[in-house]
Amino acid sequence: MLRATDNEFDAFVEQAIADLPEEFRRVFERVPVIVEARPDPALIHGLEDIEGPDDLFGLFVGPPLAEWDTPDAPPELACIYLFRVALLTHCLTLDELAAEVRTTLYHELAHALGFEEQDMQRLGLE
Repeated sequence: MLRATDNEFDAFVEQAIADLPEEFRRVFERVPVIVEARPDPALIHGLEDIEGPDDLFGLFVGPPLAEWDTPDAPPELACIYLFRVALLTHCLTLDELAAEVRTTLYHELAHALGFEEQDMQRLGLE
């Protein structure tokens, strides 16, 4: 498993956000990014295509942005999770880790914006 300090990992997340155009960076004012070692089992319970907790790099939780400002919007908070162990396990170098953090973060941001899994291939975020 690749080793990276918390500061190195956080720097990759911060750089990926900084590299986004301004209109996308603003989403992170309302959608926090939470880095955890592994997903809580309750968080991933019932998710399809997840063989184990170390196969999931990230997860968007909450309603898509289009539903946030409607009168019947769910009261739940939206957030993006990134899972360190899965990312570190599947990457061989820090450069690869930086690239995968970026791809995963952008993938989950696309979910926040309302894109579905089938849209991710077209966007290059699979």
